[in-house]
This record gives sequence, C-alpha cells and structure tokens, in this order.
Amino acid sequence: MASRWMVWLLLAASFAAAPGVFAQGVTMTWTVDGVQRTALVFAPSPGPSVASRRLPLIFAFHGHGGTSQTAAVGMHFQTLWPEAVVVYPQGLKTPSKIDSNGDQYG
Repeated sequence: MASRWMVWLLLAASFAAAPGVFAQGVTMTWTVDGVQRTALVFAPSPGPSVASRRLPLIFAFHGHGGTSQTAAVGMHFQTLWPEAVVVYPQGLKTPSKIDSNGDQYG
C-alpha cells in the first residue's frame, strides 16, 4: 500500500512541476491514407552532439477527449528527458462507447 501512495505522490509532483499552461514545440502535419494528421513534436536543439548520435524517441498518446497540447503539458516528457525526440500525436474525432457521436478526440 505504501508503494501505491508513493506512485501517486510522484505523479502529483510531476503534474505540479509541469511547465506553463501551454506547451511549446512544433506542430507537424502529415497526410495518412488521405487524412490530415498532426502531432506536437519536441526535439533537442541542433548541434554537433545531436547530429553525431542516435536520439531516443517517445510517442506519448493522450486519452479520449484529450489533445496533443494537454498531453504535452501533463506528461511533459520533453522536460523530463530533454535529449529525446518527443511526439504527441493528435487523435481523430472517432465514435466510441463513451462518445457515440465522435465529438471528442480519441
């Protein structure tokens, strides 16, 4: 039970340390099977140390009703691991059991 309490405490501390209200980053756009898709992407500053090595890559997905922006603010992997390339894909508005009309991003 104490370990579960510690996990919640660490999660609360990480959310409290989340930088700013809105995340920075670059919104990138791709077309996949005729559908325009976007993601908020964070990458280390370019330089000789970055160009000469492989970088870790993180894909962080938001839950139903979330956005790439809120995921970046809430998870903030870009500040926890600044050497990594972090991609927060934006889900599509898709019908589901909890959102039969598909009004929210999935």
